[in-house]
Parts: sequence; structure tokens; C-alpha cells
Amino acid sequence: MPTQFEPIDVEGVQAIDLACESLYRYLAAAVSDSRDPKFSLVFDRDAQWLAVESANLLRGEFAGRANRLGFGEQAAEDLDLGPAVDIVRADPDAVRAEYTKVFGLITCRECPPYETEFHPNEDTFFRTQQMADIAGFYRAFGIEPSHEFGERPDHLAIELEFMAYLLLRKRMGAPSDSEGKEAGICDAARLAFFRDHLIWWATSFAIALRRKAEDGFLCEIGKALGAFLAIDRQRLGLEPPTIPIEPRLVEGRDDGEGCLVQIKV
Repeated sequence: MPTQFEPIDVEGVQAIDLACESLYRYLAAAVSDSRDPKFSLVFDRDAQWLAVESANLLRGEFAGRANRLGFGEQAAEDLDLGPAVDIVRADPDAVRAEYTKVFGLITCRECPPYETEFHPNEDTFFRTQQMADIAGFYRAFGIEPSHEFGERPDHLAIELEFMAYLLLRKRMGAPSDSEGKEAGICDAARLAFFRDHLIWWATSFAIALRRKAEDGFLCEIGKALGAFLAIDRQRLGLEPPTIPIEPRLVEGRDDGEGCLVQIKV
């Protein structure tokens, strides 16, 4: 059975889909809380290699193609995780310290990694409903909320990991999915989730992350995120984001409470 670390030329698997799966997973780890076990994937040599090779494959495939870029998106030529991996290998402790410097111990106002904090509608009930819609996507695929090593369901790391999970599920089901039903379900979910809960705000977050980090590992991750999302948006046939979105944190909100999610395959 295929695993998340199969080489890109696995028989029967679309190379571009697998490259996207690998990048979603590595980027999810990169923006996870540095205290979360998922963050350790950033330092895994196999994961690093696969992420760099996946970025190289996508850059080679999409560089030079006509693709109208939206706010916060980067050109395919800018998709390169080599610099980020070099930084991790040179000074792992500095990478961990950088997370605290950029995001702090409470929700960062400049670049909060939460979808609902970017909604212009600051009504608490509205944001709660949005959170419920996000969690509904997870539950539809048998992913239940958990308070163990979890995060709010609208955390970017969880959303990116969910996109990786959909691609993994499609890939693992391919040998027995002769009629393409499972693939169709996963592709429809990818399109809807990407459109409704990712592309409209994540590129604005990528800009905010680069601005806050200034340089270093997270700045490189912000660049890669902006380039990668532009590529997958193009693949999904969606229009680019055109309106800059600024985070609007709700005063008095306790981020330690509420529905937490851990994605398990």
C-alpha cells in the first residue's frame, strides 16, 4: 500500500498530485505550533527531500505558463523550498525560536494562522458558524474533533493537512477505484474546501508572514506558500484572489477553548 513518503514516480499515481500532497503536508508542518508533534516533520530528512523535489517538479511544470496572479500569490518560478531546508539543517534551534518570535505565545495580531481571524465580519456567531462549516468538511471524511495534540479547525496547518489528506485518500483508493467514484468525491471536496476556506485568505496570510518574519525559515515558507497556492488554484480552475485581507481578531476570545482537530489517516 502506498505511503506518504513514496517517491514521485510511483506507478499509477499522478506525479503532480503526489507533489501537491507532499507540499501540503510539509507546509502544514511548517506553520504548525513548534510545540506540536507535527512540527517535527520540518526536520525529517525524507520529508525535506520530498518537499524540495516536489517543489522542483511543480516549478518545472508550471513555470512560464500564463497564469494571472492574485493578491499575495507568487509566480511558479518562485516555488523553491531549498532555501528553507538549508536554514533548517544549518540551525534547527533557530527555526524553533523563530516560531515564537513570529507568532508569540498567544495569537499574533499581524499574521494569525487562523482563517476566521481574517473574516471582515467580526460577529462572533458568524465566525462560530464558519468554524462549524470547516469542521463539517473534516467530519464528512470521518475526521472527528479531538482535544489531543490538536488545534482550532480553522488553523492553516489543519487546513493544509486536510488538503494533503484528500490527495492521499484519492491515491490510496486508486487501485480499487475502477469507476473513479472515490477520486471524484475527493476532487470535489478539494475544490470546495480550497475555494471556500483556503485561497481567499491564505495568500494574504503568506504576505503577512513574510512581512512579520522579515527573513529566515518562515519568510521562505511564506514565499513557497504564495507560489504553491497559485499553482493549485490554477489546477482547480479557480479565479485568483483580488482583495487584500487584513486579520481582525475578536477581543476577549480564548484560543485555548473550542473545537480542536487532529487529522489521522
